[in-house]
Amino acid sequence: MLLGLDHATIAVRDPARAAEQLERTLGLKMVPGGEYPDLGIQSSVALFGADYLELVSVRNPEIAGMNERGRILLDLLSRREARLLGYCLSSDDLDRDVAEARERGLHLEGPFSGSRRLPDGSLMVWRTSWHPHDPWGHLLPPLIHHDTDMMRRRRWVPPDGHPLRANALYSVALVVADRGEAVESYRRLLGEPPDIVEDVPEPPACRARFCVGSFRVEILQPTAPSSSLARLLKQEGEGTFLLGLAVPDLDDAVRFLRERGTAVGPPTPEGVAPLLDPSQTLGISFQLVERT
Repeated sequence: MLLGLDHATIAVRDPARAAEQLERTLGLKMVPGGEYPDLGIQSSVALFGADYLELVSVRNPEIAGMNERGRILLDLLSRREARLLGYCLSSDDLDRDVAEARERGLHLEGPFSGSRRLPDGSLMVWRTSWHPHDPWGHLLPPLIHHDTDMMRRRRWVPPDGHPLRANALYSVALVVADRGEAVESYRRLLGEPPDIVEDVPEPPACRARFCVGSFRVEILQPTAPSSSLARLLKQEGEGTFLLGLAVPDLDDAVRFLRERGTAVGPPTPEGVAPLLDPSQTLGISFQLVERT
């Protein structure tokens, strides 16, 4: 079955600068994540409990140019400093989850074997499957099954937590041109209908929400052609555009960020802070959500 989020991925051109900026402005402690030996890619990670945020960059352009994920990364980073690539869901039975998605009419490639060499030289291994031409999960997430146990994968979780006290990646949001089409793809992947389908006033959009464990996926189709969401769709195309970070106390988190000079508005009654200023977070949109 699908358990929830495994990780979300941001492509960065300068990994040291990107890690420093997220630590300074967002209070996330980044640690070296190691290398993908077959992809020409390296990573830094902010580890939470069962999920993590990963920064990926090109280490060897020649090797990266020989595989689909590396070519996507090379192309994106030739045009910009950083970009939210997408996210990946965790499975405890990948063969079964892939087979069931295919029975529901969704084509998935793989499973493929993958690995990342950790900072101590050990190898983390897994199998993964993804929708054609979307290996990073920008629109539809790959599924991953780890063959390395959780204890080994989480050895670098900061012992004192993150300065922000973020404890999970709670949600992602996607902008799409056709909510109905996107919802059907997700229904075939997840095997369940959305929890919520509704119109929302801000930003003006048709919204559908899926839940995978405690993780949330928000699918938004703009309904006002002049809205910021409609402009984002026109400029960037469909895909993941927002990450929600869970914090235990929203007031404390907002106060902490303001003390660091990070622009953030006041919390709402629903326990959600307005979007942080993307110019301070690698051009990536983050939102804080109060969850223990």
